[in-house]
Amino acid sequence: MGESCCATCEQFAGKQAEPIERKPIEGPPARFKIRVREGNGEPFEYVPTKSIVMIGRTQGNDISLPKGNVSRRASAIIFKDGGVYAQDLNSSCGTYVDGRKITGTTKLGEHAKVYIGDFVLEVVDA
Repeated sequence: MGESCCATCEQFAGKQAEPIERKPIEGPPARFKIRVREGNGEPFEYVPTKSIVMIGRTQGNDISLPKGNVSRRASAIIFKDGGVYAQDLNSSCGTYVDGRKITGTTKLGEHAKVYIGDFVLEVVDA
């Protein structure tokens, strides 16, 4: 993988992803599930029960991604004001949405992919 901290960093390093126009995802947490996949592995699904879903390497997060290239507290999926957002929590490798590294809170659209370390997350209808 070279100097990159993870496959995601290597995949998007030095590239400027074009913004993708997507219909915004809207609704309460109960309307969705979060699909998580590592590489080409089998996905697992998390059903959110609260408005902030914490994501990181360690136990105590709502979604645990147990790999060294994921920070202890890496990111959050936030359900707020009818919208769904991804937020990077100052993780060491960063959080990417559709190939763009985010530094704050980013509204998610339909079929948006959130990359954290070697994992890809997608918020889908339940």
